[in-house]
Amino acid sequence: MHMLWIILICLIIVGVITNNFTPLKVFGKIVAWFFGIVLALCLIFFLILTIVAKSNEAENKKQQEAYWEQVKKTPLIQWACDADGYQLYLGERPEYVYQCSTGKLIATLHYDGYLCKPSYKTVNHWKHCEHSNQAKKSKYNHLLKD
Repeated sequence: MHMLWIILICLIIVGVITNNFTPLKVFGKIVAWFFGIVLALCLIFFLILTIVAKSNEAENKKQQEAYWEQVKKTPLIQWACDADGYQLYLGERPEYVYQCSTGKLIATLHYDGYLCKPSYKTVNHWKHCEHSNQAKKSKYNHLLKD
């Protein structure tokens, strides 16, 4: 209760100094300034978050483009296709690998590599999984032997 009297006396003193004797008007000004400052800080914080998010997005896009440039430097494997039917580059690591000519599932991405179908052995790259129609004259056959 004593605190309220101290606040009221402080408001009256501030009112006398500012030539406005109504404590309610002084309190209203203080509240308005407080919420104005809080709103300004929130807007500044939001702008900073937006700028950081855009820079992170640009960095991620840059890294993704660099990754795909590196992948495209590796040769296409003629028998391996992704879920959309596109031939795979050796550097790609899709979730599912299919045999291009038959559409048969060859490998699925597993937590510690690729799980071959139907042998269910785990390998570190889908090129090690068996497939039935390896082209005899393919210039990429050497990539399949390790």
